[in-house]
Amino acid sequence: MKIELFETSVKDNKLFVKVKIEAYKGINVDGKPRITLTSEDISKMLKEKKIKHGKCFTPNNKIYNWRHVTRENEWIFKIPVDKPVKKVTLKKETAKPKTTRRRRSRKTTTPAPTPTEE
Repeated sequence: MKIELFETSVKDNKLFVKVKIEAYKGINVDGKPRITLTSEDISKMLKEKKIKHGKCFTPNNKIYNWRHVTRENEWIFKIPVDKPVKKVTLKKETAKPKTTRRRRSRKTTTPAPTPTEE
């Protein structure tokens, strides 16, 4: 498979990839097979070229080398954005007062017996 054109451009935080492949002239003429390229193949090519990319917005795009009309197409990928590191703040723990349950009724106590002298 020979790729005639492989262009990448960045607009509005999106990666545009334009690909055009060599035409199929017939199995008896040049001995090359028919080829179909999908978004998975383009994603692999981008990884080989070490171009960072995210999700494909046009996953159904395909190109075929046996028709001149469908030999080129364009894919749009999302560019991954590095998330900023959030600052971690530790909250100070304050000692909460111990909660006690209120009495429902007052306890009655009997006075202690006094020692009698004899």
